[in-house]
Amino acid sequence: YVQCQVERCTNKVSLTLVWNVDSPKEDPSIQRLVRELQQRMPWHTIWCHCNTNLSNTIFARGEDRWHRMMGEEFVKEPLPVTQLGWLYFSPLAFRQGNMDGFDILAEEVAKNIPGGSKVCELYAGIGLLGLTALAYHHNNSSSIPLQWLRCSDENPANPRCFDRSLQAL
Repeated sequence: YVQCQVERCTNKVSLTLVWNVDSPKEDPSIQRLVRELQQRMPWHTIWCHCNTNLSNTIFARGEDRWHRMMGEEFVKEPLPVTQLGWLYFSPLAFRQGNMDGFDILAEEVAKNIPGGSKVCELYAGIGLLGLTALAYHHNNSSSIPLQWLRCSDENPANPRCFDRSLQAL
């Protein structure tokens, strides 16, 4: 299996190769494939995800299953509405398939949250909706900033993405 994520600002692809091994060191063909791919085009990142589970899940749980073979840790996307910050995604975090469409949705959500609100985003992923609302109300002179924002999700990889995105505001 493969997963491809395009970083829209660079048009480069972050590629994840799913391999049936416990570690990429177990199979030298992974390194050969990565070297060959690097010669073919400029990649943003190439990851190897090791999944030896017998189930039909493509990605196994556990950060130890993910190995960055080359490139940057995060794919970055401009923050919807203000374009004054960045959202950071790792392949371990859920990312919408249609980011252009989701930007429109995030803008509408931000505009419909009353200024001065306390916001708790459940199943937040990296906090895209909450961070967009936070930036919108902070940068809109006709609005009151949010009192606070809390984002919650069960994926242990999301807080790293959220924290990196928050630093970029």
